[in-house]
Amino acid sequence: MYRTETLVVPAFSERRVARPDLKQLCSFSGRRGTVTILSGRTEFIEKYFEVVRELRARGFAVAILDWRGQGGSDRLLRNPRKGHVASFADYQRDLVAFVRDVVLPDCPAPHFALAHSMGGAIFLETILAGHRWFDRAVLTSPMVELQLVRFSSVLRPVAKLLAHVGFSRAFVPGGGSRASTAGPFARNPVTSDPKRYARAAEIVEAHPQLGLGAPTIGWMNAAYDTMAHLMAPETVRLIRQPLLIVAAGADSIVSNAAIEHLAAQLIAGAQV
Repeated sequence: MYRTETLVVPAFSERRVARPDLKQLCSFSGRRGTVTILSGRTEFIEKYFEVVRELRARGFAVAILDWRGQGGSDRLLRNPRKGHVASFADYQRDLVAFVRDVVLPDCPAPHFALAHSMGGAIFLETILAGHRWFDRAVLTSPMVELQLVRFSSVLRPVAKLLAHVGFSRAFVPGGGSRASTAGPFARNPVTSDPKRYARAAEIVEAHPQLGLGAPTIGWMNAAYDTMAHLMAPETVRLIRQPLLIVAAGADSIVSNAAIEHLAAQLIAGAQV
């Protein structure tokens, strides 16, 4: 685990059993069950230490992994700052391996999921594939559609075309290697909390290998495919997992209108 002078590290066991290229951390004891944390794009386990401590204090065991290509997991491209994946099905395989080899055999039931942004999209796709490990789940700002929705009719086919003609591993236009935490707080689109933003920036400054820059065209193409699938009417009707969806009123990345639309059609879900 990566540390800084001010970062309080919770009691954890580091595991690389399920996949040697994926960083995975678990706390195995919990009288109330286990919460598996599924993070968003650019995030890393160390950013969630505060959440882990609070869950542990409430009696839960906690399991968390870094998705392939980010955090402490192996990078997929020569430039480690490129956020890349060919398909979100690869992220689903990460989750299946983690739950099968670590969470279910080693962590106490019942099982809950806490998924943020991209992690929410991965979670939804995984349960749609038939995996029902979790009794309940909380999704915060699930990435079912981006705020750029008014441009999606143009951006999605452009991303698909560029990905298929050899530009899949290139940064999206205007993107680069600068870590997402490198800019000033006032211009960040992720959080309204200056202390937590500064903490994440401090971790990346101390351990630059955790930083991630802009996504690649391939990642964006894969994201558009996943979001289109999740928002299709025939897909939403298949989501039967009990869910609580939390939307951030000032979110400038994920579309709250899309989240509300999704939540309104869920059979066993609610949105706040």
